Amino acid sequence: MIYDCKTGRPPGIYLRTAPNPWGPWSARQLLFNPAPDAATRTGFCYFIHSVSRCPTGAPNPPSGRTAPEGGYYAPYFVAGWTTGIRGSQTTRAQTTIYYTISTHVPYGQVIVQSTIDGPVPPRQPPPSCKGTACM
Repeated sequence: MIYDCKTGRPPGIYLRTAPNPWGPWSARQLLFNPAPDAATRTGFCYFIHSVSRCPTGAPNPPSGRTAPEGGYYAPYFVAGWTTGIRGSQTTRAQTTIYYTISTHVPYGQVIVQSTIDGPVPPRQPPPSCKGTACM
């Protein structure tokens, strides 16, 4: 499940997973932070209009009106685009999901990609040895 949470710390788009639709649900994991990010050119000032959050040199998409701040809402999975690799005893599993984020000021949709790492593989105990032969 993905959802927007404007009161979260930090606000953004969050992910929770569950083995069944009724749960139990995992702790939330931040997928998208709307804070301006010059390295990835995402968030406020890059595809969401902002008056107060833009660092110097950020492009800040034009709003076409005098609205003070844009916003984001309605994240939806893009069906069929999810990919992943299974974990092994030495590597972590990974899942890459694609989802839309609707924006206002300017009004539109953006397709976003996030890669989620699985748990760290457990350490394997060393083999037990008898004499010179290991089992």
